[in-house]
Amino acid sequence: FAMNAQTNVSGSVLDQNNSPLPGAYIIVDDLGTQAPSFDGKFNLQLANGSHVLTISHIGFQNLDTLIFCQGKSIQLKIQLKNLTLSEAVVESKHEAFMTTFNSLEKLTIYEAKKAELVQPRRRLSNLASNSARQVFAEVPGLNIWESDGAGLQLGIGGRGLNPNRTSNFNTRQNGYDISADPHGYPESYYSPPLQAVERIEILRGAAGLQFGPQFGGMINFELRQSSEQKVGIISEQSISSWNGLSSFNQFGGTFNRFSYCSFVQYKKGDGWRENSQYEAITAFAKVGHQINEQLTLSAEYTYFHYLAKQAGGLTDTQFILNPNFSQRSRNWFRVDWNLMSATLEWKPNKRNLIEVKPFALIAKRQALGFLGLTSRIDPGLERDLIRGEFENYGIEARGKHRFEWLSMPQNLLFGARYFKGSNRSQQGAADSSSEARFSYIQSDSYESSDYNFLNENVALYSEILLQPNASWSFVPGIRLENLNTGSKGSFTEIVRDGAGNILPTYPRLLSEEDNFQRTFVLYGLGISRKLGSFSELFINYSRNYRGINFSDVRIENPKQLVSPDIEDEKGFNADIGLKTNRKTWGIDLTAFHLKYQNKIGNKLESRTVNSLLGPELFQVRQNLGDASIYGIEFLAKVDFLQILLPDSGGNFKSEAFINASWISAQYDKNAESSIQGNQVEFVPEWNIKTGVRFGYKNITIQHQFTYLSQQYTDATNAGFRRDPQGVIGEIPEYWIHDLSARITFKKWSLEGGVNNFLNQSYFTRRATGYPGPGIIPSDPRNFFLTLSFYSW
Repeated sequence: FAMNAQTNVSGSVLDQNNSPLPGAYIIVDDLGTQAPSFDGKFNLQLANGSHVLTISHIGFQNLDTLIFCQGKSIQLKIQLKNLTLSEAVVESKHEAFMTTFNSLEKLTIYEAKKAELVQPRRRLSNLASNSARQVFAEVPGLNIWESDGAGLQLGIGGRGLNPNRTSNFNTRQNGYDISADPHGYPESYYSPPLQAVERIEILRGAAGLQFGPQFGGMINFELRQSSEQKVGIISEQSISSWNGLSSFNQFGGTFNRFSYCSFVQYKKGDGWRENSQYEAITAFAKVGHQINEQLTLSAEYTYFHYLAKQAGGLTDTQFILNPNFSQRSRNWFRVDWNLMSATLEWKPNKRNLIEVKPFALIAKRQALGFLGLTSRIDPGLERDLIRGEFENYGIEARGKHRFEWLSMPQNLLFGARYFKGSNRSQQGAADSSSEARFSYIQSDSYESSDYNFLNENVALYSEILLQPNASWSFVPGIRLENLNTGSKGSFTEIVRDGAGNILPTYPRLLSEEDNFQRTFVLYGLGISRKLGSFSELFINYSRNYRGINFSDVRIENPKQLVSPDIEDEKGFNADIGLKTNRKTWGIDLTAFHLKYQNKIGNKLESRTVNSLLGPELFQVRQNLGDASIYGIEFLAKVDFLQILLPDSGGNFKSEAFINASWISAQYDKNAESSIQGNQVEFVPEWNIKTGVRFGYKNITIQHQFTYLSQQYTDATNAGFRRDPQGVIGEIPEYWIHDLSARITFKKWSLEGGVNNFLNQSYFTRRATGYPGPGIIPSDPRNFFLTLSFYSW
């Protein structure tokens, strides 16, 4: 019966002179089946029904053809046209210099979008410390917080979005959420070890519609797949400055229809400042089983734990005098993260693909220490303990259906998502010791709070990749969101006189409860036009939405207040871009406009909270008004040796790149009068990264330069030394040089480098709470050395 349901398809691939083309590739449908031809001839056994064959060969134009199999043998004669350019150079699409996505990969459409692919191991960088400045060096416009030299947390923003724990992106690992709560508390306390990551997918702005309403888009960390050997081993041992030690060990393999993969990373160090030691462990395990040709099942589990001492923040003056200074010796931070996921993948036929992915998060983060003003010395009394507990469950089902229209293959993507989060946030008094004791004590004279936050989300979405011909692509999309967030809890209010004595009738226990449900529709459209075989012009527009986070409505911080009438944010992203990708060079140029309505941010205001103390300066979190953000993002890469010395042979390798973005971001006329025309916070006007890599045989060296111009941390554009506590103010411009090298021998490699080798003193963050408050200095000159064994 199986033989009767198949059709024999044979034929030959010829050039324009009817001569055979050996080495051509026959790609069946879009699911990755490939059949290389021999002497221009091929023979395939295909299931009955319609199929799309893509025929490609170096130096010739790709050809798509639609065939219908009905049991009778089919013979094809395929003639490819020469690919000739005006400068008489013949190149091939799959010899392109810059690594990019295909138009459609599995269940994600990348066509007509601002999509970027990062492969961490392609660059020489300190992966043991998750060196984001180096790994994301070729992604234009990213603003990266460098306040955590150990790489325990990742802080990435862009286009005027706050980098705080990458909270303005939908952050995923292997396609499922890893943040504390994607809608209510989207901060990512866990970041996958980059030593285990195969590639990072970044869909920015309008490109992220199929993954959520966020303004930033989506970042997905795809971990390394199981080795095709029965036993594959990767081991990387690293040492670094300030007694840094990292051990990464991964095992994986495939036998019969089963696969397995696991890794453990352990690292510790003292940190470059006093009171900044850390210890962390990450463990991962995944098993998979291909039940049959149509059905695959897998399950995975991730555990992450770290304990770090927090050196605290600095005032502007303290940073100038000595950035190594620390006056907090009792502050600690602890994270425990448990991620679980399963994936069921079903291919009922060549036209359809269904994926169902349930996932869960059980996690806890705890901040312990003295939260007083930066300029105050720790009095050694009871400490603050802030605890967040997260229990989230969800399931996401995604599908793809291929059909034919105008004799061309078309693809419809669709999906549904359900998510439920139940989170608890507590704040109270802890003991007065210097140890990492994360337990509450009874105290009648201490402000405390205990809240439960509930979040339920249902989403339906669909996108379609329409290609009327080989040159044009249209990608319309729509997303329906229903979001229900609620809070219930109590807090203790205490008012003191000028001498610090508690006033009569205090403390007071106050309770509150709130619930907010809303439904909204987001939509988008992308259009792409191929300009020959190497270039593409695209435009894209999409509506975006950001709901109020739990941290927006309940903050226990002595220097920050929340406006009682704070509302959700809305707006849109628009892009227009040109991509050119040739054999020895490539360019990616994009102009964008991000419109923010009801933008939430911090504004420095004088308010009276305690009548006895009178007016005080606070950062007030509120809707500041609308903001318009325009910019140009540019990336160019070139293999200069191949251009200058095309006959130099394969022993020499070279690569140079420049990544530059220019952004203008201002508050509109309908914003509050005191900030109209001001620069939006966290937006450096210029963001430039350049680098060059040169290799000879098994030796490679690399240099990278990073420059960011001045930026502000609040809407009033407070300057340097404006705030005596260092919580708000300007982040001055800074520039960094990094140098690294690698030598490989068979399965072994030795890699090392010096980051910030000119020893620049700089910072990228002013913290309002932990790990500050105040300026968090970035690392000075530091070294790393990694010995690797790779058998995978």
